Order: sequence, then C-alpha cells, then structure tokens
Amino acid sequence: MMQWIISSSVLIAVVIALRFALRGKISLRLQYALWLPVLVRLLIPMSFGTSDLSVMNAVPDRLPSIQQSVTIPTENVVTPAAPFVPAQGIDAPLPSDFMQNTIVTDTAPKIEKTDWAGIARTVWLTGAVVLGLTFLASNLRFGRKLRRSRRSIADTDARLPVYESAETETPCLFGLLKPSIYVTPDACSDADTLRYALAHEQTHYRHGDHLWAVLRGVCLALHWYNPLVWWAAELSRHDAELACDEATIHALGETERAAYGRTLIRMTCEQRPALLVTATMMTDSGKGLRERITLLVKKPKTAVCTAIAVLLIACLSVACTFTGAPKTYTVTQEWFDAGFSAEDAQVCLAFLDWAEDFDIDDANAASWLAESGAADFKAFDGKPTEMAAAFAQAVKSIRAEELSPPTDSSNEVTYTLSIADRREGFGFSLSENWQVALIAPAEYEADGEPFTYGKPVAMIDNAALANFLRGMFRLTEEASATDFIQWCSRFRDENVTNLSISVDGAAALGYTGETLKSMASELTPLLRALTAEQRVQLPDADAFDSAICLVIGDNKDEYMINLSADGNYANTIRVLGALRADEEGKYFRPEAYYDAPWIASWIRAKAIPLLEGDLPEAVLPLEEETHEEDGVSQTVMSIRGEFPGSTRLTVGTFELPTGAVTFSGAWSPSYASVCAIVKPSSGDGTVVYFKPGESVSLGFERSGSYDIVLLAPKEGIDGTVSVDMH
Repeated sequence: MMQWIISSSVLIAVVIALRFALRGKISLRLQYALWLPVLVRLLIPMSFGTSDLSVMNAVPDRLPSIQQSVTIPTENVVTPAAPFVPAQGIDAPLPSDFMQNTIVTDTAPKIEKTDWAGIARTVWLTGAVVLGLTFLASNLRFGRKLRRSRRSIADTDARLPVYESAETETPCLFGLLKPSIYVTPDACSDADTLRYALAHEQTHYRHGDHLWAVLRGVCLALHWYNPLVWWAAELSRHDAELACDEATIHALGETERAAYGRTLIRMTCEQRPALLVTATMMTDSGKGLRERITLLVKKPKTAVCTAIAVLLIACLSVACTFTGAPKTYTVTQEWFDAGFSAEDAQVCLAFLDWAEDFDIDDANAASWLAESGAADFKAFDGKPTEMAAAFAQAVKSIRAEELSPPTDSSNEVTYTLSIADRREGFGFSLSENWQVALIAPAEYEADGEPFTYGKPVAMIDNAALANFLRGMFRLTEEASATDFIQWCSRFRDENVTNLSISVDGAAALGYTGETLKSMASELTPLLRALTAEQRVQLPDADAFDSAICLVIGDNKDEYMINLSADGNYANTIRVLGALRADEEGKYFRPEAYYDAPWIASWIRAKAIPLLEGDLPEAVLPLEEETHEEDGVSQTVMSIRGEFPGSTRLTVGTFELPTGAVTFSGAWSPSYASVCAIVKPSSGDGTVVYFKPGESVSLGFERSGSYDIVLLAPKEGIDGTVSVDMH
C-alpha cells in the first residue's frame, strides 16, 4: 500500500512539473496524454518487478525484526520443543481440535501491539466506500434530472442523441454505455452556438472523455486521502478541455478559430468543476478560461526534439514508479557464527520479514504435498477458517532465535506445506522425527536448462508451527482411514482389477483369471466386516515388522494391507492407501492400524506357499545381446516360451553399474502381470509389476551385484519377457 501511494504520488509530481514547464510549448493533445500513465498507476496497486531505477530505492526500508537484539543459536541441530514431541510415536493421540495446540505459550510478559496497519486499512476502505457511493449517487441524481427535463433535438448532424435541458448550465456529454449530448436552451437559440457546442461534445466522445471521467472518479475514490490525486484530477479534466478545443478547431477549420473562441467564452460557466460528476461540463475558473482562450490564439505545436525529450522523460518516470526496489538484507556476524551460509542467511532474513507481515487472506496458493509425490492438494480448501487463522498465527510467531542451519538428517520428510502470497513463497516440511525445516525456492542447471526445486535453508524450532503440521499430518491420516473404511463397505468382488501377495519384499504372486475372481469373492465379506471401531493405536508403531503384503485394487482405488511378522501384532494389519502412481512406482501413504484377525488369518493362509518357499523354478532359454548406443553399453536379455503358473524364473546375478534396469514384454493373456524382483547382495529387494506392452524401469544409484528374479502369475503366461540393463 505504501509503495502504491509513494510511486503514484511521485509520478503525479513529475507529470505536473512537465505540464507547467512545457505549457504552451507542446501539443495540447500530447499534454493530455501525459496523464495516461498516471491513471494506470493509480488503478493498479501492484508493481511490475523490481528495478534499481525504482523510486522506492530512496525510501528507507523497514528494518526486519532480525536486526533487533536477538541471539542466534550456534547449534546445528534443532532439539524439538517438548510441547510437540509425541510420547508414543506417530500414533500418539491428538486432540480433535488440534488448532488449540498452536497457541504459543510463554512465561515472558506479553507486549500488546497496536495494529496500526489494520486501522489504516479500515480507515482507507471506509473512505473509499463513502466516496464511491457519493460518486455513484451524484451521477445517478444528475442523470435523473437530465432525463426528466430533456427535449429531443432531431435536426442535427451529430452521431449521438442530442437533447435540450434546462438542468445543465453548459453543454455536456453524459452517459457511460449510451452517452448523449445535452445543450442549454441558450445554445439552442443560436445556430452557430449549437453547431460549435455539438462539435465540441462530439470531440469529447471521440477522445473517450466520458470513459476517462468515470475512471477519474474511481481514482478519487481509491485515493481520497491524497491531495495530489485531487489536484491531478482537476488538471487532467482541464487538459481534456484544452485537447478537445484543439481537436475541435482542427475539425472545423482555421477560419473558424476566432468565432469558436467567442462562442467558448459565452458557453463556459465560470466556477470550479464538479470532479465527481462524469459529464464533460464547460465549467472552469477564470484563470483556466483565460488559458484556454490564450492557447486557442497561440496554437502551440510540438517540436520533434521536444517530443522525444517528453517521451524519454515519461518512459523513465514509468520505469521509476511502476517497479519496486530490490530487497536486500544485511547478514550480521551472528548468522555466520551459527553456521549459516551467506545465501541461506539472506533467505532466512527475507522469510522473517515475510512472516512478520503474513496475512492468510493474501495467500494465493497453499498446498499440502507428500515428499514422495503421493498427494498434492490445497491445504485449506474446505477446512474451518480457524485452521487457516491458526497457521497464520504460527507463522507470525516464528523468531530468528528459533532458526538453525539445516541438518543432513536421515529422517524422511513426510509432507511439506507450501504457502505463497503476492510477495513470496515458502514451504515448511515435517520429517518423521517431527523436525520442521524451512523450504525456499532455488534453481539449478541441467544441460543448460534452469530447474526450480525446494531447498531446505533452516530448521525451525517453533512449537506452534510443528504442532500445526503434525495436526495436518493426522488430518491426512484420518481422512485416508475414513476413505478406506468407506471403500471396504462398498467393496464388490466383480470390480477387482488386481490382487497380489508378497513376502519380505521379495517373493510375490499376482493372481489373474478365475483365481483372481475366486480370491476376491473370499475377500469381499472379510473387508465389508471391517469398521472404524477396529482401528487401534499401537504402543510403538516402529515395532510393526511387516512380513506379508497384500495389494488389492478395484476400479475405484487401490490399497496395500501389511501383516506383521511379530507375534505381538499377529492379528493386526496396517493399511496404506495408494494415492498415486508415477514412473517410479506406487506410493502408499498414510497409515492406519486395525485389529482384524479374520483378515490376517486369510492373508496368512494364502501366503503359505510363499512362506515355505516351495515355488517351482522353470528353466527357459536365455537370449543375451550386448550393444552400444550413444557410447553406452546396454545388455538386453529375452526369455521366450511358456511360463508355468506360480513359477519363479531366476534370470541370474549381475554386476550392475549405476544406471537402470528396464522390464518389458509381450505375452498372453493380456491382463496377466509379471512380477520382477531386483535384490542386491545385501539389503531389501525392489518389486515391480508390469503387463504386456508396459515398460517399467528401476534406477540404481550405486553399482554392485544384483539378483534378478521373475515371478509368473497363478495361471502362467506364454510369450516374451525382456530385461534391458543400461
């Protein structure tokens, strides 16, 4: 707001200075045109980027809060504050109204601040509404008076309707969508006077002055507090009349200049113009009228060099007033002592400045994003307004002393809340151990192309913000658990599209055909029997050691159900909803735990062949071909023939370099999926499924020895499977 006021005031001052300096030396139409950038600046509150030429560079910037007396922590690791550390892991109970936890408690005395900015906004808005209503009422009242008293004049050459009215003191053009010309009875009594009046008002119409008058009134309503704007409105209205006189004489011809001037003196009413009435009234002060007559006689023209100088000055003025000053922040030694880099400290300073004035009503984007890419939705859509207010309160409570350098923590980020307004955009990530990091946009180049990504620049030790993000996580989890129960209640075996069981992330079986239908039929009553009451809170979620995994999907959704190998949780299942699939596979998040022994027993019974490891192995001819493409060696292996159902095909053990393995193939039946397992010499394997015509790739960040195993579905397939290593 302050930038809008200052830049528009400076631009008005420049135009007024040019107007008086060049009066009588430039064309009156050019003089009138100088007000165009002023009008645009008064109507547009925002600036277009930043510039070293901006007038805002000369305005002392408000010092951000960091430059007050604060102490930056020197530790590089943030210790989570007690209020938001769950005592029992991720499943610790959370109050239903989690917003209450975001209230910052502090034993230090609170200093109540007067919200002067809020008071100023209220006063400005009140004045704008009052003046806007006055502007509207004045024109409605004037228009009603004209319509009641008007008499149509038909015998004219005017392109617009012409009326005689005693309610107007001078001839005028009035109306926004359907403008008309109104003349006084005195003007109608003389043919030459009427002709000059009509010529004058038609010129106003060609110039669009009836529209400019409306926009001038809008500017006055928006900037009612600024005397420069009122002065500019009066001068621009006067310049509109000067430009109209000049253009009218040009249309009538030089021989009628003197007669038009005499008529102008007769028609013009000597009084201050009514700026809130949009009619192009011929009212002016005595000084203004003398200037109009003088300039009619003088016939000012614009020299080429003068026109170029005026345009250059106007362009420079626009560049100085339509842009903002680049923000710079001084990094003090405290930040370097704490371990921050200069770049990250600058971002932290910018964030603190942004956070101090953060207003949730100004936010134009807010998304809750899973780090895996599994979910991305608008954070506050459909949520209570108290939730957005609690987030704004948490953001505004962040202080410099709560920031520390980012850590190389191995804790996986769960979700990131990204927020942006017209000033900046930042993100707050929540990791598995409940640490919160500040995320800022950064760029890197790859193959000469710039790419934007989110960079952690600081850890935030703020209980209010951490509690809020934890509450968001729990809301997401609760929503997924509710969706799962609803999905179970509507589950129908005829809608099942895929079903597979795997053990320890290695051995796996996918089911097709009649076997799929049979197993889905058995599973239908088991899933429908599950209710929200079976959901449990585990005393220690990390102790849940998943042994058997059931993946089942229909035409609506897909879920992963894990069964624990631990005897303590033998009848407990963990459910992860499949939110999205991308080129790297499926991501399942979030989690819910259920005490469902009937489902656990069924999964365990179906997994017995996998648990006992009694799958037959098939030996088929392996065709191997190595070739180079773009200087890169690639090995393609193809297995052809009939794959018996429930069969393990050991492709072999390979030394894989950093790169990827791609699986593809063509076989029948077309609906059958093949499971591919790539397992390193140590660690867990990676499992992917692919159908005929599909291509699935697995990337490897380090070279090493890998076992590649293929598992045929229950009924078996007939065709070709290709393994491409590159």
